[in-house]
Amino acid sequence: MKKLKSLGAVAVATVLLTSCLDGNNESSLNGIGVIDYSDDFRTVAYIDDYTPVYSPVFKDLKTGDCIYFTSTYSSDDPANNGSNKYVTVTNAVVTNKIDNDGYFNSQLDTANIKPGEITALNAGLLYATQYSYTLKNYLFVGSSHEKVPADQDNTYFLEYDYSQEPQTVDGKRVYDFFLRIVKNADGKGVVGTNPFNYAFNTHGYFKTLQSKETAAGNETLNIRINYIKEFNKDTTAATWAKSQIYQTQILKETN
Repeated sequence: MKKLKSLGAVAVATVLLTSCLDGNNESSLNGIGVIDYSDDFRTVAYIDDYTPVYSPVFKDLKTGDCIYFTSTYSSDDPANNGSNKYVTVTNAVVTNKIDNDGYFNSQLDTANIKPGEITALNAGLLYATQYSYTLKNYLFVGSSHEKVPADQDNTYFLEYDYSQEPQTVDGKRVYDFFLRIVKNADGKGVVGTNPFNYAFNTHGYFKTLQSKETAAGNETLNIRINYIKEFNKDTTAATWAKSQIYQTQILKETN
């Protein structure tokens, strides 16, 4: 099987999977994508900041839509002979649209509980590459919850202190982000332990953190997600838990 060029994203969770099909030059290309336009104004799904994927299935989606899709890539397809500035796939199916209406803001307030706020069993990143946590500035986060329907309507917040100084954890400088999830309405699905996946437009904030770390002489950026594990009896205070620490390298600028 020929190698698929430019697809260098290695995800924390499922972002890009490739496998040979029947020993030929076809591969499964499945993953998270952000809808935008290619250089020739086709509607494409970017699977990293530099790799657009084209399928007619994407034509009715809007710029900024966040999706999970499955597809088939063939290096034998004439559309993939290098003449186009995008990868062409077939059999594409958008299996999920990912909620990207969450609030990414620096109004950090962990002392007060938001009305309707819920707890989480865990939380973490759904996507990261060697050099970036974000895809087209979107940070993809997932969390798992008990006694909820999968279609519950929620509002998501990821809060941070803009001027925060990193915490030192096992010799690493770590920046903290605080996840808040507010239930708006019950869903109609079966109640159980279910995951919620969503995305935040970070508006380039991680570039700011990378610059701070570079100025401090560091070559990596470390972050973690804080989430509410439980409330006290009258829901006036929360116990916070922390995700694993996620690390990316800082890409060095070359002259």
